[in-house]
Amino acid sequence: MNERKAKDVIDVFEMAEKISVSRPPLPEGLLPSYLKTIDWIYQLSRKGRVRVSDLADAMKLTRPGITRNCNAMEKMGLIRKKASSSDRRIVYVELSEEGKASYHRYV
Repeated sequence: MNERKAKDVIDVFEMAEKISVSRPPLPEGLLPSYLKTIDWIYQLSRKGRVRVSDLADAMKLTRPGITRNCNAMEKMGLIRKKASSSDRRIVYVELSEEGKASYHRYV
C-alpha cells in the first residue's frame, strides 16, 4: 500500500468514528446487527417481498442464524414474519411500523 492510500484509509476511519459518535444512542435491546438486518430488509423490499432465505443470502449469513435474528426482532416488534400460503416452508419478513421508524432514525 502506498502512502496516499494509507492516508485515505486513516481518513475513512476518522469519518466513520465521527458518524458513529453523532448517531443517537440505541435503545436497550436494539443491537447494531438488528439495524443491519433492518437496512437489508428495507433495501430488498424495494424490489418485492423478502424471504428469510433472500435475507440470509444478501447478508451472507446462514439461514438458522438469520432465523434466530429475525425471531428476536419479531419479539421486539421490529419486523413481522408471515408464512407463504402456498408453501409453509417459505417465510416472508417485512418491517413493522416500529422497524420503519428505527430505519429512519438510526440507519
